[in-house]
Amino acid sequence: MQVTGGERTVTVRQRTRRTILVAVVIVVMVVGLVTSIGAQPNTSGKISAAIFFGFIIALVALLWVLQNRGRERLEITPDTISLLRGGRRGQSSAPGAMLTRARGSELRLIPRLQDHGVLAGPRLTVVGSGEVITVYGFSFDAVRRGCAAAGWRFGNGTPEQAARDLRELLDSGQVTEAAQLVDVFGPCDWPASADGTTSLSAVVLERYADSLSGRDRPTAAAAYLRAAQAQRSFAAFASSGGEGSARMSEADRLTAKANG
Repeated sequence: MQVTGGERTVTVRQRTRRTILVAVVIVVMVVGLVTSIGAQPNTSGKISAAIFFGFIIALVALLWVLQNRGRERLEITPDTISLLRGGRRGQSSAPGAMLTRARGSELRLIPRLQDHGVLAGPRLTVVGSGEVITVYGFSFDAVRRGCAAAGWRFGNGTPEQAARDLRELLDSGQVTEAAQLVDVFGPCDWPASADGTTSLSAVVLERYADSLSGRDRPTAAAAYLRAAQAQRSFAAFASSGGEGSARMSEADRLTAKANG
């Protein structure tokens, strides 16, 4: 942790890469070195074995050092979170790889996604901002501690902010990513349209199920049931009996799609 100019700056680095693999390779090379030296009948053979295995060990160690020298880092202040690469301070690793408190006050960590051919790295976002930093290779615990030390907090934001994130993903065609948000952080009891009949979470999960219905029926059926459950949760917030009945009818329709 650093304190500069009266403003606290917390630095969180990526975990070192391929450390276990490199350690195993070096151990194997050392065993090979000892065995080879012991098997050589003369001094020149022992020297050759030492040079060969020593070169391999040094090369592997050098490659590990070079790879980890360029580890990305998060630099976190009370107002911004920036993703920086290697030792070059002040340079963002990608355009827009920065989160600002001006866009919101609550952070969300989203796990890695791998679902039916859709891949997305782990992400850090300000709830409701629509902006993300990919935190591949970072420890979630370290990121949480670093952000908390700089005065940030984690949460799901307001229902309106959560709805903004879901709508942005839907509008950009990222239905699977939107469904992941609903699964990880729970239903968003926010209307999907002006008539207030269907919840946004139910719409997200139904579209996700529709996208899978032709190739993975069991997963699609489970998603329809989750959509129906989200819709029933939404119905509990109805302001009138008629509105509640309309919302429950939508839940029944989704249950029928799951069983169909």
